[in-house]
Amino acid sequence: MNIKNIKSKEFCWPRGYCVYFLTDQNGEILYVGKTNRMHLRIGENAYRKKFDKVFYIECANDKEASKTEIEFIVKAQAKYNTRLDDPESIGFLTTTRVRSEAKAVGKNWNEVRKIVQMENVKTIEVAGVKYFEKGILRHLKQGK
Repeated sequence: MNIKNIKSKEFCWPRGYCVYFLTDQNGEILYVGKTNRMHLRIGENAYRKKFDKVFYIECANDKEASKTEIEFIVKAQAKYNTRLDDPESIGFLTTTRVRSEAKAVGKNWNEVRKIVQMENVKTIEVAGVKYFEKGILRHLKQGK
């Protein structure tokens, strides 16, 4: 076999947006991240995190990658994803903040619950505290 054939079988990282998973040898997810430069991110992670394998899901754009990343961060609760300790850093708001914003636009808590249900607003619970996806603010302000 010549080098040309070997190169044609060489592994290539995705070139667009993706969500990637670093796992241990047992397949446990250790970290979930998003990027549009996979080759650089894996190199950066190799210096800071111990992992055995990399998996990824290709995404159409940054918005899709962000939503997918948050979804998997919440589901996996991987040990290297420290941002889960601060849900606001990944686009979630506390119940107190949502109540305050709702009150400011003249909506009560029952209306907020309906919006969450009708608009499929993501919610997460961390350490017994419920958080709402930041997009709820847009829905609260519609139809003032």
